Amino acid sequence: MVPHGGRSFNAPALPETPAGRIIQGQFSHADARRVLRHPETLPGGEDFLAPPPGRIPGHIARRVSETFGLPAALFVLDLDNTALHLAASHPEPGKREVLDLREHPLSRVIHDRRPAALSAAGLPGEPGPLSGAEYLAAAPVLAGDSVAGALVLGGAEPFGAETLRELARLGVRAGSALAIADRYTDELKRMRRRAELSIAAELQQEALPPNELYTERVGVAGFIEPAYDIGGDWFDYALNGDRLSVAICDAAGKALRAAAVATISLGAVRNSRRRGLSLQETMLAAHRALLESTGPEQFATLLVAEIDLRTREMRVINAGHPLPVAVGGKEPLPLRTSSIYPPLGGLEDGQTYNPDIFRLEPGLRLLFLSDGVLERRGRDRSPLGLKGLLRRAQRYANLPPFPYVQALIREVVEFGDDPLRDDATILGVELR
Repeated sequence: MVPHGGRSFNAPALPETPAGRIIQGQFSHADARRVLRHPETLPGGEDFLAPPPGRIPGHIARRVSETFGLPAALFVLDLDNTALHLAASHPEPGKREVLDLREHPLSRVIHDRRPAALSAAGLPGEPGPLSGAEYLAAAPVLAGDSVAGALVLGGAEPFGAETLRELARLGVRAGSALAIADRYTDELKRMRRRAELSIAAELQQEALPPNELYTERVGVAGFIEPAYDIGGDWFDYALNGDRLSVAICDAAGKALRAAAVATISLGAVRNSRRRGLSLQETMLAAHRALLESTGPEQFATLLVAEIDLRTREMRVINAGHPLPVAVGGKEPLPLRTSSIYPPLGGLEDGQTYNPDIFRLEPGLRLLFLSDGVLERRGRDRSPLGLKGLLRRAQRYANLPPFPYVQALIREVVEFGDDPLRDDATILGVELR
């Protein structure tokens, strides 16, 4: 029996499985991914998928509260990953609360992906259901490799390690349930928004892959700012066996015109990749799709790459896009391709695409950027540029891929006083 400030519960036996390692604090992203695919490997716990999809957040909060005999709250991450929204709580229903992660200790739980015990004294923006608590226990809600939110308990006594392990276990199960529910209801999408999305941004958000992926050989993380508007950029990746495919695109124009070009080019790239076509054929398919579907004034820059994770050989074709950058060596190195082809829609008749080949070292980070990052203007109207970005990137070198990319995006946004006028996109790949 394990005391935790409320009633007691029986801690289940912990087998040597991915779920068991997570619960015991021996956390890895690969373990979380396996548990998402096979939630039945979690020992004990409640069935979070019992109610209809739209009621799952409330069901999770109630089950967690009943498990510990304490007030519990479920938070979900905002679209731009800078805030937590109260999705549900029990026993008090609670109002719509938003916690700014830039000034709240719960950011540690989100960034570290580990449970934590906190003192509630002096914390900003505490939700009503937990306002009387002196101490908090929090665990990340893990949907595969991505953090979807946090589970939080409130109590009158400090929380111990057993409670944190049990809460972490429920966070994995909650993430699995939310990932499934999100496919069948708009409730979670509404909870994650603190402003209205433009139609172009809606199309963009629906098209993007998960923000992050981690395996023993590679970490991938991508993010686009602003999340609520514009909508002409996209990034994509897929891991097929030992081959990682990545792509980043910037469609010309604004709003729906840019979103249409982005949708066509992304569809062409994914279709080609899933048909097993080469990089050359993929780029040519995207070029032709744009010519056939839009006017002559519509174009997009596109970079596609494939990385063999066994040999660390990368093949790249660049159609008018900013150069990728390798960081982590002695000094940052732009990967200059022998040919930078015209943007999609501008290839001359008879011209063909040919990839450049790079040999990469373990420990390198690759940054794929959009021009909205490099052309961001500061208070003196000078652009940030690649040197300015990399100079700021040095202070975040020890962060995992997704917090690292988020930190760089934040530097881009804060470089100027005015709102972004173009999408700023960063896709990072870390070789291990």
